[in-house]
Amino acid sequence: MQPTTARRPVKTGGVSGAGYREIAQTLRESIQAGELAPGTALPPESEVCRRWAVSRVTARRALGALEAEGLIESVAGRGRFVKSEDQGQPRAASRAESIAAEIRAEIQSGKLAAGARIDSEASLSDRYGVARGTSRQALLILDRGGFTTTIPGRGRFVASPHGGNEIKNRAEEVARSLEGEIRAGNFPVGTELPGEKDISWRYSVARSTVRRALDILESNGLIAKLPGKPRIVLGNDTTSDGRVGN
Repeated sequence: MQPTTARRPVKTGGVSGAGYREIAQTLRESIQAGELAPGTALPPESEVCRRWAVSRVTARRALGALEAEGLIESVAGRGRFVKSEDQGQPRAASRAESIAAEIRAEIQSGKLAAGARIDSEASLSDRYGVARGTSRQALLILDRGGFTTTIPGRGRFVASPHGGNEIKNRAEEVARSLEGEIRAGNFPVGTELPGEKDISWRYSVARSTVRRALDILESNGLIAKLPGKPRIVLGNDTTSDGRVGN
């Protein structure tokens, strides 16, 4: 079957006069993020020259670097195409796979509990210093593995290992995220939870939503509200009136 051509332009990053390494990295991230799927045609050298304002030698070196890595291949009389993963030698884990593996380890260790919010594409890009496409691919890897689930309009969350990960409303979403942090030890027994105002700012929700979320945690026995005092985290050594025992 004849390789398909790209349906949308490759992101160039808008770098004028970039070196061949920068060009290769931009194309590499597009391939690893799935924006350039196997069989997709790479831009010809002349197009690379125009987009990045570089010489033909620089364009050839950038494409040659990707070819040497086994990410693309040259087809006589047709051009260069993204190589299928089952061709040639197995490639090293991509940056997206490495990021996904790190997040997966946090989930499996319990550091990120079921219902906890997963960082957005933008947050992951800032955290790991990668392109948005790379972050997107890492999250898709987690989705395909059943480790995360996306709720339209709300974001991506750690999936329940037993299914039934439906989050009914925003308050429950906040409650699950806080519960995950409590169980991970981010809020140790006896410590005070952040105030309603801080939680409201953190999750970008109304104070009333925060109160409902805290009510959920309180009804589940995870926190307690004492008169005139902040809410504290409870544990197995907590007394019936909410005081932490010695």
